[in-house]
Amino acid sequence: VFKDRKDNDFVLSPTLEENITEIAANFIKSYKQLPVHLYQIHTKFRDEIRPRFGLVRAREFIMKDGYSFHEDTESLDKEFLNTQSAYKEIVNDLGLDFRIVEADSGAIGGSK
Repeated sequence: VFKDRKDNDFVLSPTLEENITEIAANFIKSYKQLPVHLYQIHTKFRDEIRPRFGLVRAREFIMKDGYSFHEDTESLDKEFLNTQSAYKEIVNDLGLDFRIVEADSGAIGGSK
């Protein structure tokens, strides 16, 4: 927790999974509302592997996150492929060279 110039507390948000889960819990009342896919764009902060100068050691970046809620893994897999296809189309339309790679989902706990 940090203090601003008026001595108010504030924090740097490393992630928003808890907030998105709370939003989903408040608005999704039935499996019939699924699937739901929520997006957000937000400034994130991560510690660097070799930190040096206090807060300066935090790496700041803007990230777009997608969170989806499904009745079953079949729906989840379908949404994953739909999302991947949409990103491929956008990047192709921009004329950018790209590669799709496998990545470790790390501490978030996803399977892809």
